[in-house]
Amino acid sequence: VTFTVAVSGTSPTYQWRLNNTNLSGANGPSLVLNNVQFTNQGNYTVVVTNLLGALTNGPGTLRVLVSPYSFAGATKVGSSYGVTFNTDIGRTYIVKYKDVLDSLPWTLVLTNVVGNGSPAVITDPTATGPERYYRIETLFP
Repeated sequence: VTFTVAVSGTSPTYQWRLNNTNLSGANGPSLVLNNVQFTNQGNYTVVVTNLLGALTNGPGTLRVLVSPYSFAGATKVGSSYGVTFNTDIGRTYIVKYKDVLDSLPWTLVLTNVVGNGSPAVITDPTATGPERYYRIETLFP
């Protein structure tokens, strides 16, 4: 992702900001973000300064959409069962289950599972029946 600002005038300086916080080392007319993660989303502005003063341009909003996550499979740890799923860095997940798929509602297993880019292994000590269905929800920041 690249944000660019075009200015005219003598000797401008630039300071890029994310959600009103200066980005270290981001002091050119373009801001290049590589390997964008959920933690990169927000409002980007640039403060351009020269001898006549300063002007803030923007914001440009970056929103990172949910990448398709893959279900890594069911797990068994000792006598407990559970689920393993891949996570995105900074994304928060909620895990729910049903013992009968067409019943209501989904029952909460765990909240606030924060992704770190590695698979999350969730054990469910209440899973004792012959089948259980899991649902993974993501929360938008």
